[in-house]
Amino acid sequence: MNTKHYQLRISGLSEDSGEIRATTLVEVVEALRVIAERSMRLLATGTGSTKGAKPKWLEEATDFSITGLHAGSTVLEIQAEKLGEVAHNQFGQKKLFGQQPNIDDTALDLAASSINEAQEENPSGEYFDTSVLEAIDKFCKTAQQGVQFELVSEGNAKGHFALDAEKSSYINKKLLNIPAPQVSIISGTLDQIRYGDGLFSVAIDEKTSIKGQLKSDLVDTEILRPLWGKLVTTQGKVHFKMSGQPRFIEAQRIWKKNKGDDVFQKMPTGKTNVSDTLFELRLSTAKSFDLEKLVGAWPGDEPIEELLAELD
Repeated sequence: MNTKHYQLRISGLSEDSGEIRATTLVEVVEALRVIAERSMRLLATGTGSTKGAKPKWLEEATDFSITGLHAGSTVLEIQAEKLGEVAHNQFGQKKLFGQQPNIDDTALDLAASSINEAQEENPSGEYFDTSVLEAIDKFCKTAQQGVQFELVSEGNAKGHFALDAEKSSYINKKLLNIPAPQVSIISGTLDQIRYGDGLFSVAIDEKTSIKGQLKSDLVDTEILRPLWGKLVTTQGKVHFKMSGQPRFIEAQRIWKKNKGDDVFQKMPTGKTNVSDTLFELRLSTAKSFDLEKLVGAWPGDEPIEELLAELD
C-alpha cells in the first residue's frame, strides 16, 4: 500500500458529536498540514522554512485526503501518501544528509514526531526549528478552550500525538530557548551534494557534520561540483537546534580551504536559555546583518583577519 490511514479525534467541540463547522474544519486541517510540511522540509533540507516555489514532492506529500467524518467525539478520517511514493529522492537514500525517516512513514508521522518532541521537557530539537514550533503553536490556538486533538494511525504507534490549547504557552517558551542564528565560518570536507537545489553537507570529522544550502541568487551552485570530496571553507548564517548544536548553514560563499582556515574547523555553539528581551535583541541583530556586503571578492582573496573583522 502506498498510503497510510489516520484518525484525527477532536473532543470538546461545542457542536454535537460527529459535527464540526466548516470554518473550524478548514482551520484545523490547514494548521496540521503546515506542521507536516515544515517538519518534512526540515528533515529533507535542514530548515523548515525557505523562500521560493514549493517543490512538487512537498505539495504531494502534504495534500492529504479527508475520507470520512464520524461520531464518537468528532473523528476525521485522513489518508496520506508514504514518503517512498512521493519523496523517494529526498528520503530514499539513508546515508544522504544523515539519518532519514523510514520511507513507509508519511508527512503526518513527521508532524507527530515534531509535536511530541516539542512537548518534551528537555528536547534536543531534532524534529523542530522555529518555523515548526510556530506552526505547532498556531495549531494549538485553533483549539477552543477545553478542546483536544488526538491523532492515531493504523498499524503502529507512529503518527500519534495529543495536543490542546493549553500547550501554547509551553511551545512559546521553547521558541524563546532556540538560540538565535549567528554568522560563522566553518571548514571541513564537502562530502555530500545535491546539485538541483544547492544542498550540501560539510563533515568536520568522522562524527560531526552540518547540512547547508548555497544561496543560488548570490552564487552559481555549480561551483560545488569541483569541490566535492575536498576540504572547503563556507561562510554564512548558522541555525541551531534547541540543544545549541548547529543544524544548518545558510551559505553565502564556499571555497577551497586555504592555508590558515584550520581555525574554522570546529562547530559554533548556540547560546540557550536566553531571556525574552535578549532573545528579541539577538534575533533583530541577526536579521539586520547584511551578509551581502561580504560578497564581492572571490573567496580566498581576503586575509583571515579581514573576514574575522567582518564578523565582529
